[in-house]
Amino acid sequence: MPLNVQAKLLQVLQDRQFTRVGSPRIVNVDVRIIAATNRNLKDMISNKLFREDLYYRLNVIPIHIPPLRQRKDDIEPLVNYVVSRINSKYNFNKQLDSELIDLFKSLPWKGNVREVENVIEKLLVTTTKNIITRTDYTSIEDIQQYDVNPKFILKNYEKELLLNLLPTCKNTRELAKKFGVSQPTIVRKLKQHNVSIQK
Repeated sequence: MPLNVQAKLLQVLQDRQFTRVGSPRIVNVDVRIIAATNRNLKDMISNKLFREDLYYRLNVIPIHIPPLRQRKDDIEPLVNYVVSRINSKYNFNKQLDSELIDLFKSLPWKGNVREVENVIEKLLVTTTKNIITRTDYTSIEDIQQYDVNPKFILKNYEKELLLNLLPTCKNTRELAKKFGVSQPTIVRKLKQHNVSIQK
């Protein structure tokens, strides 16, 4: 957050009011802020990158959450939640077997929750089975070890996504909506991947 924006935020928190751009009217606010960061704010204060007064204004009740790799007990409920959310998003009915969840508990997850979400979404979208195993995860990891053309990976990912979404759609209009593109685009992609909707 730039220093000039920090100053404006501090002013709003102190005065509990602000004016919109182009408007003379004062708007009163009564808010509580929950803020999160993965930066060392004290170092940023020393380097003049973060305002000390804003730091103390925000740092009323600090909660330090260790990285996911230090919270092994949180991994299984997190995985189950992410699987449920992605199943709803794509209208899937997939799950991870217990051996794969045990493997996930042993991984370092340097990217924390976002890495877990990305890995699980990739697994659910690119695997056609409803029960996803450790082998399915390993095959994805093996692919990532090689210097593969990103366009090739994207093309395969797109085709797998089409094949997984097709059984849940009645027509190309419905498929386009789930895919997040227009109907002409989905028709073109189906032709590119030589995929057809079964009538």
